[in-house]
Amino acid sequence: MPPRAGFRLALASGGGPVAAGSADDVYYIGARPRPAGFVVPTAYRFLGLDAAALKLDLQTRYPGLREVRFPLLPDAADPASEPALDALLRQRYGEKATLRRLGRGGQQVAVAVCRPDAPCIVAKVRRHGGSGPEAVRALRRDLVLFAVAEKVVARARWADGKPWLRVAELGDLGALQAGILEQELIRWQPSEELEQLLRGNVGHSGATRDALWQQAPAAGIARPRALAFADRYQKGSDLGPELFRLRRFAEDCAVLAALPTVQKVCGLARRDFHLAADMPDRIAGVEQLYRDSAPLVLRLVRQHLGEASANPGADGAPREIGLDLNHGRNVGWDPGSAQFVIFDA
Repeated sequence: MPPRAGFRLALASGGGPVAAGSADDVYYIGARPRPAGFVVPTAYRFLGLDAAALKLDLQTRYPGLREVRFPLLPDAADPASEPALDALLRQRYGEKATLRRLGRGGQQVAVAVCRPDAPCIVAKVRRHGGSGPEAVRALRRDLVLFAVAEKVVARARWADGKPWLRVAELGDLGALQAGILEQELIRWQPSEELEQLLRGNVGHSGATRDALWQQAPAAGIARPRALAFADRYQKGSDLGPELFRLRRFAEDCAVLAALPTVQKVCGLARRDFHLAADMPDRIAGVEQLYRDSAPLVLRLVRQHLGEASANPGADGAPREIGLDLNHGRNVGWDPGSAQFVIFDA
């Protein structure tokens, strides 16, 4: 499959899965690529896919969805549009709903919506609104790739045999017809004990920060390295649930385990968020699943959805991809089910 002009492919030269650490590998989580020769965890298994397994029919999958009326908004990522976006969401979810911005991507803005009488959800609204062909194609692409991601995940296994990865649940047809993509909200709620420890990292006189300063020499750890831990983790959301945060936290827990205060923070996090004991290996397994599924998914996207997405490699150059890992921003850890969850594909 030839690369598109201006892009390279996140594939090996023969068209198979790219190897971890190669120049065209973009399926790494966080800021650092895996080193060349990185060994995939032995607990990971991918049973493979063929083109027949990826056949799907959106009309069967979403019965009754015949038209979508996208809200006519200015760019929803523009702060000036927030009143209009809030009014749209309150019209649908009620005046008592609380709204919290989660972030924005190239195509949409994600808002956490919590109501007194219903579980919290994520509402994703197209950045530029409108009902033109571009918005229709973007929504169709999202729905297709969520379905493809489910098929890919169904072929993944971990050594313990338990489900370890899933795709976020989507909302009802009513929201889709209104141009809003609803998803479950992954709850990431630290205990007050953990929050109090993390608050102690804030400021030069924070109690937790001071403890790290005092403990570092005896542990044989440079004080600047110990204080970097305090600078990184000052609230629960600094730890996750997105995997680019969680990978860094898991690695810091391993490297700084000689510090009693770090041990306490990491132990509370493992308890509060039900983190797997082999979390670093499982994170590496998520990366490998994206590599292994890329050849077939990329071809499907080219043939049926037009141009694929791209992620930058370590050199900053874009690589055309299959499913969109986005260096761990599109996958998180769900403490409730103790699984990884794909919330953007």
